[in-house]
Amino acid sequence: MEVNLGLLNAASTPANSPSRIENEPPGLGDVDLVRRRSGGGTVFHDDGNREFGGLYRGAGEAVGLGEECLEIEEVKKGHAELTSLDWTYLQTPQFTFSDLPLKPEQKEGEIDYSDAKFRLDVRYGAVTGCQLKTKGATAQQNERLAQILEKQHLHEIKDWEAVFKEADSETKEAVDLAKWVQSMLSIPSQSI
Repeated sequence: MEVNLGLLNAASTPANSPSRIENEPPGLGDVDLVRRRSGGGTVFHDDGNREFGGLYRGAGEAVGLGEECLEIEEVKKGHAELTSLDWTYLQTPQFTFSDLPLKPEQKEGEIDYSDAKFRLDVRYGAVTGCQLKTKGATAQQNERLAQILEKQHLHEIKDWEAVFKEADSETKEAVDLAKWVQSMLSIPSQSI
């Protein structure tokens, strides 16, 4: 039994290598330190596979369950939790949403957002920062929009045009941008 350790397989270069991942998730640096102390990528990989195999050998293959299992209360509760918007959005550590297209040669840590008309920073589902730069937009409107959105959960925002209007960002460009954000971030309705 072999486990694909994803990034750990690629972690055979020194920690200060230019190819090192920027903006790594919390704790990944600790894994790299352990990997380096354990003698390199292959030793760590082999030890990880051996440990995993010892813990889960004989556990069997994954079993798919049909819709009829949702009649079991515990399964129904677990399914509801794992398919909820809270679970989906609040478990996502961090991302940035922007109107800037990502160029093929760019990596996430290399993006310069200074030219973005709209940028939204989100951490564990809550908005942590916002930037709006449209013609005629004032610093006060940008600040007001950031205040309105601060700590709101992204999946709970239903009407982006109303949010922009509340911040007095009602120019045609701002309204068009709000409609675009709505089309990109609209949340599908949940049904079980």
